[in-house]
Amino acid sequence: PPTWPFPQVTFDSTQRAYWTALGYQINQYSDCPSAKTFLNSFTEATPAKDYVVWINSLLPCELSFGTSDGTIDVPGNLAIVTTGSIRFNNNVTFKAAHSNEQRLAETGADAQLFLISTYRTGLVCGGTSSPFVPGPYDITTSNNTNFLNVTSSPILAVSIYSPCAVHLSN
Repeated sequence: PPTWPFPQVTFDSTQRAYWTALGYQINQYSDCPSAKTFLNSFTEATPAKDYVVWINSLLPCELSFGTSDGTIDVPGNLAIVTTGSIRFNNNVTFKAAHSNEQRLAETGADAQLFLISTYRTGLVCGGTSSPFVPGPYDITTSNNTNFLNVTSSPILAVSIYSPCAVHLSN
């Protein structure tokens, strides 16, 4: 059978212009803690809006969510795009905050969550499997990570991309 090359998802100026043309507001951060503060500010009362959270750090940082973060109410479509890793550990929940009938009819979801660690030329993936340690560009879920509202409105669809590894567990 034919084979297809692995896609190379980047976030260059062409990609940023594309997301902006789709109506996303791009919020750029140079570190993970600032991006996390913004994401933790979402509540069910946050007006419906589409965002890209672009973490462009000089050294790969880990955007990490844990028990103290609780529930992230996604106000519309949300793309978290990073040059590092994303990690969810210990009871983290993402859920769609608003119904959107038009979007539901067009895409099958009221909101979409995109988790993206970007492709870079010459990237060296790491991480180990015994004992498990995620690499600096991996996306990892563990210990009760929840993406709610996948079967009843508002529906949240989730897409995950890493040029290295995606670890979904527990």
